[in-house]
Amino acid sequence: MHTASFFDRVSTYALRKKDEAVSTLVRISAQKYLWEYGEMLEISVDSQGKTVRVQALLKGETTPISISLERYEFVSENGVTWLRFEGLSTSREWINTLLETVVTTDRIAIPAGLATKLLKLAL
Repeated sequence: MHTASFFDRVSTYALRKKDEAVSTLVRISAQKYLWEYGEMLEISVDSQGKTVRVQALLKGETTPISISLERYEFVSENGVTWLRFEGLSTSREWINTLLETVVTTDRIAIPAGLATKLLKLAL
């Protein structure tokens, strides 16, 4: 009984550390694509729950915005890696309404260099 508990704790710890590494990699790598819009303050990846949570301070805003991706997965098609998701929401009601109206896709292309790094961490 103690052995299973120990291995569960080690497994949980390893997953948490992997998620922290992925979060750090994404934050550092994504900032060069997002600087024009603002600054990513925090990112949290939960690989078991398949969620991503982001806190960002957008240019012209005085308070950070929260962004959530739900039920994500990485998909490769024709040499392109995509982040596919089932839910996208923010802490701003008007942005949620805009997303529902304007966003017609459930996936985001991941830049090639970042995709390679993420896939290596996922293995």
